[in-house]
Amino acid sequence: PTNSNSFDYSSAPLTVNLTTPTSATTLNDGIPVLHLTREGTSGQSFCAQASFHLSRFENNATNSKTRMDIVLADGANVQNGVMTLRSNGNVGIGTTLPSGRLHLASSTNAGNIVFEAGTTSDGGNPGHTAININGFFNGGEQRINTSKNRWRLLFSQNSTFDQFTLDIFNGSTFSIPFQSSGLGQVGLGAYTGIQTFARNVHLNNNVRITGSGAFIEFGDDTNAQINRAGTSNEIRIRTGGVDALRVTANAVINAGINVGSKYITFTASTNPQTLTTAQLTSGIINCTPSVSAPSIQTLDFPSYAAVAALGYSDGMTFDLAIMHENGSTGDIILSAGVAASAVFRGGTTLIRPGNTVVFKIRLENPFLYVYRLTPEPFVIYRRPTIASTINVATNYTVDQIQQGWVRRQPTANQTDTVPSGSAFFSAGYKTDDCLTFSIYNTSAFTVTLNATGGGSNFGSASVLSAATYGTFLIRVVSNGGQVDVHRIG
Repeated sequence: PTNSNSFDYSSAPLTVNLTTPTSATTLNDGIPVLHLTREGTSGQSFCAQASFHLSRFENNATNSKTRMDIVLADGANVQNGVMTLRSNGNVGIGTTLPSGRLHLASSTNAGNIVFEAGTTSDGGNPGHTAININGFFNGGEQRINTSKNRWRLLFSQNSTFDQFTLDIFNGSTFSIPFQSSGLGQVGLGAYTGIQTFARNVHLNNNVRITGSGAFIEFGDDTNAQINRAGTSNEIRIRTGGVDALRVTANAVINAGINVGSKYITFTASTNPQTLTTAQLTSGIINCTPSVSAPSIQTLDFPSYAAVAALGYSDGMTFDLAIMHENGSTGDIILSAGVAASAVFRGGTTLIRPGNTVVFKIRLENPFLYVYRLTPEPFVIYRRPTIASTINVATNYTVDQIQQGWVRRQPTANQTDTVPSGSAFFSAGYKTDDCLTFSIYNTSAFTVTLNATGGGSNFGSASVLSAATYGTFLIRVVSNGGQVDVHRIG
Protein backbone atom coordinates (compact mmCIF):
# COMPACT_ATOMS: atom_id res chain seq x y z
CA PRO A 1 0.00 0.00 0.00
CA THR A 2 1.17 3.54 -0.73
CA ASN A 3 -0.72 5.24 2.11
CA SER A 4 0.68 3.26 5.02
CA ASN A 5 2.74 5.86 6.91
CA SER A 6 5.95 4.04 5.85
CA PHE A 7 4.86 0.77 7.49
CA ASP A 8 7.27 -2.02 6.45
CA TYR A 9 5.31 -4.96 5.00
CA SER A 10 8.45 -6.90 3.98
CA SER A 11 8.60 -8.53 7.42
CA ALA A 12 5.71 -10.85 6.44
CA PRO A 13 6.02 -13.50 3.70
CA LEU A 14 2.61 -12.61 2.31
CA THR A 15 0.84 -9.28 1.93
CA VAL A 16 -2.53 -9.02 0.20
CA ASN A 17 -3.45 -5.50 -0.88
CA LEU A 18 -6.85 -4.34 -2.15
CA THR A 19 -6.42 -1.22 -4.21
CA THR A 20 -9.97 0.07 -3.63
CA PRO A 21 -9.17 2.87 -1.11
CA THR A 22 -10.86 3.94 2.10
CA SER A 23 -11.53 7.66 2.63
CA ALA A 24 -13.17 10.22 4.92
CA THR A 25 -16.54 9.22 3.52
CA THR A 26 -15.97 5.62 2.55
CA LEU A 27 -16.72 3.87 5.83
CA ASN A 28 -17.88 0.38 6.87
CA ASP A 29 -18.13 -0.86 3.29
CA GLY A 30 -16.57 -4.27 4.13
CA ILE A 31 -14.87 -5.28 0.85
CA PRO A 32 -13.40 -8.83 0.73
CA VAL A 33 -9.60 -8.93 0.78
CA LEU A 34 -9.02 -12.65 1.19
CA HIS A 35 -11.10 -15.78 0.56
CA LEU A 36 -10.24 -19.18 2.00
CA THR A 37 -12.16 -22.07 0.48
CA ARG A 38 -12.46 -25.84 0.53
CA GLU A 39 -14.07 -27.61 -2.38
CA GLY A 40 -17.53 -29.10 -1.98
CA THR A 41 -19.08 -32.22 -3.57
CA SER A 42 -21.37 -31.97 -6.60
CA GLY A 43 -24.99 -32.65 -5.71
CA GLN A 44 -24.10 -32.96 -1.99
CA SER A 45 -22.65 -29.71 -0.65
CA PHE A 46 -21.43 -26.28 -1.65
CA CYS A 47 -17.86 -25.41 -0.81
CA ALA A 48 -16.83 -24.26 2.65
CA GLN A 49 -15.70 -20.64 2.58
CA ALA A 50 -14.20 -18.07 4.94
CA SER A 51 -13.75 -14.45 3.84
CA PHE A 52 -11.91 -11.56 5.44
CA HIS A 53 -13.34 -8.11 4.76
CA LEU A 54 -11.54 -4.83 5.52
CA SER A 55 -12.96 -1.34 5.89
CA ARG A 56 -12.61 1.88 7.87
CA PHE A 57 -15.19 2.11 10.68
CA GLU A 58 -14.77 5.77 11.68
CA ASN A 59 -13.50 9.04 10.16
CA ASN A 60 -10.90 10.31 12.62
CA ALA A 61 -8.28 12.63 11.07
CA THR A 62 -6.04 10.43 8.93
CA ASN A 63 -6.05 7.51 11.38
CA SER A 64 -6.59 4.07 9.90
CA LYS A 65 -9.53 2.99 12.16
CA THR A 66 -9.39 -0.51 10.71
CA ARG A 67 -12.34 -2.86 10.84
CA MET A 68 -12.09 -6.54 9.88
CA ASP A 69 -15.13 -8.76 9.39
CA ILE A 70 -14.89 -12.55 9.37
CA VAL A 71 -17.57 -13.89 7.04
CA LEU A 72 -18.45 -17.59 6.65
CA ALA A 73 -20.51 -19.16 3.91
CA ASP A 74 -23.80 -20.64 5.07
CA GLY A 75 -26.79 -22.11 3.29
CA ALA A 76 -26.46 -21.91 -0.49
CA ASN A 77 -23.11 -20.15 -0.15
CA VAL A 78 -24.77 -17.17 1.56
CA GLN A 79 -22.21 -14.84 3.18
CA ASN A 80 -22.85 -14.67 6.96
CA GLY A 81 -20.85 -12.23 9.09
CA VAL A 82 -19.91 -13.92 12.35
CA MET A 83 -17.32 -11.62 13.96
CA THR A 84 -16.19 -8.01 13.67
CA LEU A 85 -12.89 -6.76 15.05
CA ARG A 86 -12.07 -3.07 15.40
CA SER A 87 -8.69 -1.44 15.87
CA ASN A 88 -9.91 0.21 19.11
CA GLY A 89 -9.96 -3.27 20.69
CA ASN A 90 -13.71 -3.90 20.49
CA VAL A 91 -14.89 -7.27 19.24
CA GLY A 92 -18.41 -8.06 18.12
CA ILE A 93 -19.95 -11.50 17.72
CA GLY A 94 -23.31 -11.36 16.04
CA THR A 95 -22.99 -7.60 15.65
CA THR A 96 -20.91 -5.31 13.38
CA LEU A 97 -21.16 -2.42 15.85
CA PRO A 98 -19.38 -3.64 19.01
CA SER A 99 -19.68 -1.11 21.83
CA GLY A 100 -17.36 -2.90 24.29
CA ARG A 101 -14.32 -5.16 24.46
CA LEU A 102 -16.66 -8.08 23.77
CA HIS A 103 -20.14 -7.42 22.44
CA LEU A 104 -22.41 -10.44 21.95
CA ALA A 105 -25.72 -10.33 20.09
CA SER A 106 -28.16 -13.02 19.02
CA SER A 107 -31.34 -12.99 16.96
CA THR A 108 -32.50 -16.32 18.42
CA ASN A 109 -33.44 -17.59 21.88
CA ALA A 110 -30.51 -19.99 21.98
CA GLY A 111 -28.53 -17.63 24.22
CA ASN A 112 -25.43 -15.53 23.59
CA ILE A 113 -23.00 -17.62 25.67
CA VAL A 114 -23.23 -21.31 26.47
CA PHE A 115 -20.97 -22.89 29.09
CA GLU A 116 -20.62 -26.63 29.14
CA ALA A 117 -18.91 -28.29 32.07
CA GLY A 118 -16.51 -31.15 31.58
CA THR A 119 -17.04 -34.58 33.05
CA THR A 120 -13.86 -34.51 35.12
CA SER A 121 -14.49 -34.57 38.86
CA ASP A 122 -13.52 -31.40 40.74
CA GLY A 123 -13.60 -31.69 44.50
CA GLY A 124 -16.30 -34.35 44.37
CA ASN A 125 -18.33 -32.46 41.73
CA PRO A 126 -18.52 -34.04 38.26
CA GLY A 127 -18.85 -30.67 36.46
CA HIS A 128 -17.48 -27.24 37.18
CA THR A 129 -17.53 -24.11 34.95
CA ALA A 130 -16.70 -20.55 35.96
CA ILE A 131 -16.32 -17.01 34.66
CA ASN A 132 -13.54 -15.24 36.55
CA ILE A 133 -13.65 -11.43 36.71
CA ASN A 134 -10.45 -10.01 38.16
CA GLY A 135 -10.46 -6.62 39.80
CA PHE A 136 -8.70 -3.54 38.50
CA PHE A 137 -6.84 -0.95 40.49
CA ASN A 138 -5.36 2.52 39.93
CA GLY A 139 -7.11 3.29 36.66
CA GLY A 140 -6.54 0.02 34.80
CA GLU A 141 -3.68 -1.83 36.47
CA GLN A 142 -4.75 -5.47 36.53
CA ARG A 143 -4.32 -7.13 39.91
CA ILE A 144 -4.41 -10.94 39.84
CA ASN A 145 -3.95 -13.17 42.91
CA THR A 146 -3.61 -10.23 45.27
CA SER A 147 -5.73 -8.96 48.14
CA LYS A 148 -7.93 -6.99 45.73
CA ASN A 149 -11.39 -8.44 45.23
CA ARG A 150 -12.05 -10.95 42.48
CA TRP A 151 -15.62 -11.68 41.35
CA ARG A 152 -16.53 -15.07 39.95
CA LEU A 153 -19.66 -16.53 38.37
CA LEU A 154 -19.59 -20.23 39.12
CA PHE A 155 -21.62 -23.00 37.51
CA SER A 156 -21.37 -26.32 39.30
CA GLN A 157 -23.32 -29.51 39.78
CA ASN A 158 -23.55 -32.54 41.97
CA SER A 159 -25.36 -35.82 41.45
CA THR A 160 -28.84 -34.35 41.93
CA PHE A 161 -28.93 -30.70 40.80
CA ASP A 162 -27.08 -27.83 39.12
CA GLN A 163 -26.03 -24.72 40.96
CA PHE A 164 -25.19 -21.14 39.99
CA THR A 165 -23.10 -19.05 42.37
CA LEU A 166 -21.68 -15.54 42.54
CA ASP A 167 -18.67 -15.45 44.83
CA ILE A 168 -16.09 -12.81 45.79
CA PHE A 169 -12.48 -13.63 46.67
CA ASN A 170 -10.47 -11.01 48.58
CA GLY A 171 -7.15 -12.81 48.35
CA SER A 172 -7.65 -15.02 51.41
CA THR A 173 -11.32 -15.93 51.84
CA PHE A 174 -14.44 -16.37 49.74
CA SER A 175 -17.79 -14.73 50.41
CA ILE A 176 -20.94 -15.89 48.63
CA PRO A 177 -23.59 -13.14 48.25
CA PHE A 178 -25.79 -15.15 45.84
CA GLN A 179 -26.51 -18.77 45.01
CA SER A 180 -29.27 -20.48 43.04
CA SER A 181 -29.93 -24.17 42.58
CA GLY A 182 -31.55 -26.01 39.71
CA LEU A 183 -34.42 -26.77 42.08
CA GLY A 184 -35.61 -23.16 41.87
CA GLN A 185 -34.14 -22.15 45.22
CA VAL A 186 -32.18 -18.97 45.90
CA GLY A 187 -29.77 -18.25 48.75
CA LEU A 188 -28.61 -14.73 49.60
CA GLY A 189 -25.61 -14.50 51.89
CA ALA A 190 -26.25 -18.07 53.01
CA TYR A 191 -23.75 -20.22 51.09
CA THR A 192 -21.96 -23.04 52.92
CA GLY A 193 -21.17 -25.21 49.90
CA ILE A 194 -23.24 -26.90 47.21
CA GLN A 195 -26.56 -27.48 48.93
CA THR A 196 -30.31 -27.26 48.90
CA PHE A 197 -32.18 -24.69 50.96
CA ALA A 198 -35.14 -25.27 53.25
CA ARG A 199 -37.15 -22.61 51.39
CA ASN A 200 -37.23 -21.22 47.86
CA VAL A 201 -35.53 -18.07 49.14
CA HIS A 202 -32.98 -18.37 51.95
CA LEU A 203 -31.66 -15.13 53.49
CA ASN A 204 -28.71 -14.98 55.83
CA ASN A 205 -28.45 -11.89 58.08
CA ASN A 206 -30.55 -8.77 57.48
CA VAL A 207 -33.10 -7.58 54.92
CA ARG A 208 -34.12 -3.94 54.47
CA ILE A 209 -37.12 -2.72 52.48
CA THR A 210 -37.16 1.04 52.03
CA GLY A 211 -39.75 3.52 50.81
CA SER A 212 -43.07 4.82 52.11
CA GLY A 213 -45.78 2.18 52.02
CA ALA A 214 -43.31 -0.63 51.21
CA PHE A 215 -44.88 -4.09 51.15
CA ILE A 216 -44.39 -7.79 50.48
CA GLU A 217 -47.21 -9.40 48.51
CA PHE A 218 -48.38 -12.99 48.59
CA GLY A 219 -50.28 -14.16 45.52
CA ASP A 220 -51.41 -11.87 42.73
CA ASP A 221 -53.24 -9.11 44.64
CA THR A 222 -53.19 -7.05 47.84
CA ASN A 223 -55.52 -9.37 49.76
CA ALA A 224 -52.56 -11.10 51.37
CA GLN A 225 -49.52 -8.97 52.12
CA ILE A 226 -47.18 -7.53 54.72
CA ASN A 227 -46.97 -3.76 54.46
CA ARG A 228 -45.87 -0.61 56.18
CA ALA A 229 -48.64 1.91 56.83
CA GLY A 230 -47.40 4.92 54.87
CA THR A 231 -44.45 6.59 56.62
CA SER A 232 -45.51 5.41 60.09
CA ASN A 233 -43.73 2.90 62.31
CA GLU A 234 -46.63 0.48 62.01
CA ILE A 235 -46.36 -2.89 60.24
CA ARG A 236 -49.54 -4.66 59.09
CA ILE A 237 -50.28 -8.19 57.95
CA ARG A 238 -53.36 -8.49 55.73
CA THR A 239 -55.33 -11.61 54.87
CA GLY A 240 -58.50 -11.56 52.81
CA GLY A 241 -58.03 -7.81 52.33
CA VAL A 242 -58.41 -7.15 56.10
CA ASP A 243 -55.74 -6.19 58.62
CA ALA A 244 -55.27 -9.34 60.72
CA LEU A 245 -52.22 -8.15 62.65
CA ARG A 246 -50.83 -4.70 63.38
CA VAL A 247 -47.54 -4.07 65.10
CA THR A 248 -47.30 -0.54 66.48
CA ALA A 249 -44.68 1.19 68.61
CA ASN A 250 -46.58 0.24 71.76
CA ALA A 251 -48.57 -2.91 71.03
CA VAL A 252 -49.37 -5.84 68.83
CA ILE A 253 -53.00 -5.83 67.69
CA ASN A 254 -54.34 -9.14 66.39
CA ALA A 255 -57.74 -9.08 64.66
CA GLY A 256 -58.70 -6.03 66.72
CA ILE A 257 -57.40 -7.39 70.04
CA ASN A 258 -54.24 -6.20 71.74
CA VAL A 259 -52.17 -9.36 72.21
CA GLY A 260 -48.81 -7.78 73.01
CA SER A 261 -47.70 -5.14 75.45
CA LYS A 262 -44.99 -2.65 76.22
CA TYR A 263 -44.35 -2.06 79.91
CA ILE A 264 -44.37 1.65 80.87
CA THR A 265 -43.61 2.93 84.36
CA PHE A 266 -44.18 6.56 85.34
CA THR A 267 -44.89 8.87 88.27
CA ALA A 268 -47.90 11.12 87.96
CA SER A 269 -46.90 14.78 87.83
CA THR A 270 -50.36 16.30 88.33
CA ASN A 271 -53.68 15.33 89.84
CA PRO A 272 -55.72 14.61 87.86
CA GLN A 273 -53.37 13.47 85.08
CA THR A 274 -54.45 12.45 81.59
CA LEU A 275 -52.99 9.18 80.32
CA THR A 276 -51.12 9.43 77.04
CA THR A 277 -52.25 7.20 74.18
CA ALA A 278 -48.93 5.36 74.46
CA GLN A 279 -49.65 4.61 78.13
CA LEU A 280 -53.26 3.64 77.49
CA THR A 281 -52.44 1.21 74.70
CA SER A 282 -49.17 -0.12 76.12
CA GLY A 283 -50.78 -3.11 77.84
CA ILE A 284 -49.08 -2.61 81.22
CA ILE A 285 -48.42 0.61 83.13
CA ASN A 286 -46.95 1.00 86.60
CA CYS A 287 -48.08 4.31 88.06
CA THR A 288 -46.81 6.01 91.20
CA PRO A 289 -49.41 8.59 92.31
CA SER A 290 -48.42 12.18 92.93
CA VAL A 291 -50.51 12.33 96.11
CA SER A 292 -50.32 10.64 99.50
CA ALA A 293 -53.08 8.76 101.28
CA PRO A 294 -55.89 9.42 101.94
CA SER A 295 -55.89 11.49 98.75
CA ILE A 296 -56.71 9.70 95.50
CA GLN A 297 -54.74 9.99 92.24
CA THR A 298 -57.03 10.44 89.26
CA LEU A 299 -55.94 9.16 85.84
CA ASP A 300 -58.10 10.65 83.10
CA PHE A 301 -58.65 8.94 79.74
CA PRO A 302 -57.51 10.50 76.46
CA SER A 303 -60.10 11.14 73.76
CA TYR A 304 -61.52 8.51 71.43
CA ALA A 305 -60.08 10.43 68.47
CA ALA A 306 -56.56 10.29 69.94
CA VAL A 307 -56.75 6.50 70.34
CA ALA A 308 -58.30 6.02 66.88
CA ALA A 309 -55.41 8.01 65.39
CA LEU A 310 -53.10 5.15 66.38
CA GLY A 311 -54.88 2.86 63.91
CA TYR A 312 -57.54 1.45 66.24
CA SER A 313 -61.08 1.33 64.88
CA ASP A 314 -64.58 0.61 66.14
CA GLY A 315 -65.02 -2.84 67.61
CA MET A 316 -61.34 -3.25 68.48
CA THR A 317 -60.49 -4.11 72.07
CA PHE A 318 -57.31 -4.09 74.10
CA ASP A 319 -56.37 -4.84 77.70
CA LEU A 320 -54.71 -2.43 80.11
CA ALA A 321 -53.16 -3.64 83.36
CA ILE A 322 -52.53 -0.83 85.87
CA MET A 323 -50.03 -1.59 88.61
CA HIS A 324 -49.93 0.40 91.87
CA GLU A 325 -46.84 -0.75 93.77
CA ASN A 326 -46.16 2.26 96.03
CA GLY A 327 -47.99 1.63 99.30
CA SER A 328 -47.09 5.04 100.76
CA THR A 329 -49.21 6.95 98.27
CA GLY A 330 -52.92 7.33 97.74
CA ASP A 331 -55.29 5.18 95.73
CA ILE A 332 -55.60 5.42 91.94
CA ILE A 333 -58.90 5.83 90.16
CA LEU A 334 -59.73 6.14 86.47
CA SER A 335 -61.95 8.93 85.20
CA ALA A 336 -63.49 10.07 81.93
CA GLY A 337 -61.69 13.38 82.41
CA VAL A 338 -62.03 16.45 80.19
CA ALA A 339 -62.36 14.35 77.04
CA ALA A 340 -65.39 12.59 78.59
CA SER A 341 -64.95 9.76 76.11
CA ALA A 342 -64.64 6.93 78.64
CA VAL A 343 -67.73 5.02 79.73
CA PHE A 344 -67.14 2.71 82.70
CA ARG A 345 -69.01 -0.55 82.80
CA GLY A 346 -68.91 -3.53 85.14
CA GLY A 347 -67.30 -2.28 88.33
CA THR A 348 -65.37 0.52 89.93
CA THR A 349 -62.07 1.85 88.64
CA LEU A 350 -60.42 2.03 92.07
CA ILE A 351 -56.88 0.61 92.37
CA ARG A 352 -55.49 0.19 95.89
CA PRO A 353 -51.74 0.33 96.74
CA GLY A 354 -50.04 -3.00 96.12
CA ASN A 355 -52.68 -4.12 93.63
CA THR A 356 -52.81 -4.63 89.88
CA VAL A 357 -56.14 -4.22 88.09
CA VAL A 358 -56.82 -5.29 84.50
CA PHE A 359 -59.35 -3.46 82.34
CA LYS A 360 -60.78 -4.35 78.92
CA ILE A 361 -61.19 -1.29 76.67
CA ARG A 362 -63.43 -1.34 73.60
CA LEU A 363 -63.72 1.39 70.96
CA GLU A 364 -67.16 2.45 69.80
CA ASN A 365 -67.18 5.95 68.33
CA PRO A 366 -67.21 8.35 70.14
CA PHE A 367 -66.63 6.39 73.38
CA LEU A 368 -64.05 4.14 74.99
CA TYR A 369 -65.97 1.53 76.98
CA VAL A 370 -64.02 0.33 80.01
CA TYR A 371 -64.73 -3.02 81.73
CA ARG A 372 -63.00 -4.06 84.93
CA LEU A 373 -61.73 -7.65 84.66
CA THR A 374 -60.05 -7.95 88.08
CA PRO A 375 -62.40 -8.70 91.02
CA GLU A 376 -63.01 -5.72 93.30
CA PRO A 377 -62.32 -5.55 97.06
CA PHE A 378 -65.91 -5.32 98.35
CA VAL A 379 -68.49 -3.44 96.33
CA ILE A 380 -72.26 -3.90 96.56
CA TYR A 381 -74.57 -3.33 93.59
CA ARG A 382 -78.31 -3.50 93.95
CA ARG A 383 -80.98 -2.75 91.41
CA PRO A 384 -83.44 -0.23 92.92
CA THR A 385 -86.95 -1.41 93.54
CA ILE A 386 -88.30 1.83 92.11
CA ALA A 387 -86.84 4.59 90.00
CA SER A 388 -87.40 7.19 92.69
CA THR A 389 -87.46 10.86 91.79
CA ILE A 390 -86.30 13.31 94.47
CA ASN A 391 -87.03 17.01 94.22
CA VAL A 392 -85.36 18.40 97.37
CA ALA A 393 -81.83 18.49 98.75
CA THR A 394 -81.18 15.07 100.26
CA ASN A 395 -79.02 13.41 102.88
CA TYR A 396 -79.03 9.97 101.33
CA THR A 397 -79.51 6.85 103.38
CA VAL A 398 -77.26 3.81 103.09
CA ASP A 399 -80.15 1.95 101.50
CA GLN A 400 -80.55 4.59 98.79
CA ILE A 401 -76.84 4.43 98.04
CA GLN A 402 -77.01 0.63 97.89
CA GLN A 403 -79.83 0.82 95.37
CA GLY A 404 -77.26 2.19 92.94
CA TRP A 405 -78.94 5.23 91.42
CA VAL A 406 -81.59 7.89 91.81
CA ARG A 407 -83.38 10.37 89.58
CA ARG A 408 -83.16 14.01 90.76
CA GLN A 409 -85.45 16.78 89.63
CA PRO A 410 -84.66 19.81 91.83
CA THR A 411 -86.46 23.13 91.53
CA ALA A 412 -83.25 25.05 92.31
CA ASN A 413 -79.49 24.36 92.55
CA GLN A 414 -79.15 21.85 95.40
CA THR A 415 -76.50 19.94 97.35
CA ASP A 416 -76.87 16.32 98.41
CA THR A 417 -74.79 14.47 101.02
CA VAL A 418 -73.80 10.82 101.34
CA PRO A 419 -74.34 8.96 104.66
CA SER A 420 -71.70 9.12 107.37
CA GLY A 421 -69.05 6.49 107.90
CA SER A 422 -70.84 5.43 111.08
CA ALA A 423 -74.01 4.74 109.09
CA PHE A 424 -72.09 2.51 106.67
CA PHE A 425 -70.39 0.65 109.54
CA SER A 426 -73.79 0.09 111.14
CA ALA A 427 -74.91 -1.45 107.84
CA GLY A 428 -71.95 -3.87 107.91
CA TYR A 429 -69.38 -2.02 105.83
CA LYS A 430 -65.71 -1.75 106.79
CA THR A 431 -62.84 0.66 106.08
CA ASP A 432 -62.02 0.98 102.37
CA ASP A 433 -65.25 -0.68 101.20
CA CYS A 434 -66.48 0.99 98.01
CA LEU A 435 -69.82 1.48 96.28
CA THR A 436 -70.87 3.15 93.06
CA PHE A 437 -73.83 5.51 93.00
CA SER A 438 -75.38 7.28 90.00
CA ILE A 439 -77.54 10.37 89.87
CA TYR A 440 -79.66 11.26 86.87
CA ASN A 441 -80.36 15.00 86.93
CA THR A 442 -83.39 15.64 84.71
CA SER A 443 -83.85 19.29 85.71
CA ALA A 444 -82.52 22.63 84.53
CA PHE A 445 -80.55 23.09 87.79
CA THR A 446 -77.35 21.67 89.24
CA VAL A 447 -76.93 18.90 91.81
CA THR A 448 -73.75 18.61 93.93
CA LEU A 449 -72.87 15.44 95.85
CA ASN A 450 -70.77 16.11 98.96
CA ALA A 451 -68.64 13.90 101.20
CA THR A 452 -69.31 13.70 104.96
CA GLY A 453 -67.38 13.53 108.23
CA GLY A 454 -64.41 15.43 106.85
CA GLY A 455 -64.25 13.20 103.77
CA SER A 456 -62.90 14.53 100.48
CA ASN A 457 -64.32 15.12 97.04
CA PHE A 458 -61.40 14.05 94.83
CA GLY A 459 -60.82 14.16 91.12
CA SER A 460 -63.41 15.58 88.78
CA ALA A 461 -65.97 18.04 90.07
CA SER A 462 -68.86 16.43 91.93
CA VAL A 463 -71.31 18.93 90.42
CA LEU A 464 -73.91 17.56 88.02
CA SER A 465 -74.93 20.11 85.41
CA ALA A 466 -78.48 20.40 84.16
CA ALA A 467 -79.80 17.34 82.34
CA THR A 468 -76.72 15.16 82.93
CA TYR A 469 -75.96 11.73 84.34
CA GLY A 470 -73.13 11.16 86.81
CA THR A 471 -71.58 8.14 88.49
CA PHE A 472 -69.66 8.40 91.77
CA LEU A 473 -67.34 6.11 93.69
CA ILE A 474 -68.14 6.22 97.42
CA ARG A 475 -65.42 4.98 99.75
CA VAL A 476 -65.93 4.28 103.46
CA VAL A 477 -62.85 5.69 105.20
CA SER A 478 -63.48 5.22 108.93
CA ASN A 479 -66.06 4.37 111.55
CA GLY A 480 -65.62 7.88 112.87
CA GLY A 481 -67.69 9.21 110.04
CA GLN A 482 -65.43 10.02 107.10
CA VAL A 483 -66.71 9.06 103.62
CA ASP A 484 -64.97 10.06 100.37
CA VAL A 485 -66.80 10.86 97.12
CA HIS A 486 -65.16 10.70 93.72
CA ARG A 487 -66.90 11.25 90.44
CA ILE A 488 -65.88 8.61 87.89
CA GLY A 489 -68.29 9.21 85.04
